[in-house]
Amino acid sequence: MVKFQFKLFPVSEIIEKAYDEFFYSGKVLSQLCEKPELAIGSTNLQTQRPFTFSKRKMEDSLYAHQNNPILFDGSNFPISRAVIASSCVPFAFTPISIDKKFYQNPEQYEDVDPKLVDGGVYDNQGAHKLTQKNSSYKCDVVIISDAGNKLPFAKLYNNTFTLLLRTVDLFMVRIKHFQMIKNLYTGSDIAVSFQSIGWDLHACIPGFYNNMVAGNIPKTLCQYHEMDEDWIKNPKNHKNKIMEHLETRCSYKTIKDSSISPERLNNIRTVGTNLTPINKELACDLMSYAESITEVQVRLYCPEIIENHAI
Repeated sequence: MVKFQFKLFPVSEIIEKAYDEFFYSGKVLSQLCEKPELAIGSTNLQTQRPFTFSKRKMEDSLYAHQNNPILFDGSNFPISRAVIASSCVPFAFTPISIDKKFYQNPEQYEDVDPKLVDGGVYDNQGAHKLTQKNSSYKCDVVIISDAGNKLPFAKLYNNTFTLLLRTVDLFMVRIKHFQMIKNLYTGSDIAVSFQSIGWDLHACIPGFYNNMVAGNIPKTLCQYHEMDEDWIKNPKNHKNKIMEHLETRCSYKTIKDSSISPERLNNIRTVGTNLTPINKELACDLMSYAESITEVQVRLYCPEIIENHAI
């Protein structure tokens, strides 16, 4: 049974059909809009690299840049299949293969065997392609929203399936933490704002200050926030002034006053990232808190996009 699990129970095919019926109605990648560009990320088990789908291309860069490039034609590739590849939980769902008809050169079909699973296995936040130096998807400003809220785990590990799921969650959280360090704190030329519903609004500005103390905030960003030079050089000596200044810069009090109550915040943190329906009140609270914490984080880490575009 285990040996032939994916042939006997092709879960991914079933879910793909459901996606197509309820969400995508047979649409293909070439029917995606030009802007904003959507890049759907998955993980290629064969190369241990990202495999990305978009309107203009679908590819694994390892295939595309080898001596004899292997390229794909995504013009008629189903959006539902790209989405299931992006969310294909390892061991639970059937890995997604690429049919011969989607190869630009069908004679190369036997040369590689891409098997695609959840994009989070390689890139938990989908930020890799947006921040990688030579990526055609590279952006100047990146806003990352983490909807996951799976730690800590209070349920029992009653079976192998639960244990495996939790193990995958652990791997993905670890990957996310490494990516946060790389994207936020390595002196990159990219402005990155990261936020999560697992974070408290009141911790955002202290978090920025702590990053200043640790030397993780670029001097140019501090200068953009119109901080005194001595504050930038010696933040430990000016904690209260820096915090008050940032609260003013970020309109923190106004945002805080319009945010949801702690009780409602606890409620939205029980919402999973699966397709289970939620009621209208929870949905509104999710959007409200996401708006609040996103605005604070963007005003802290990417202030130019608000001040320059008045959004």
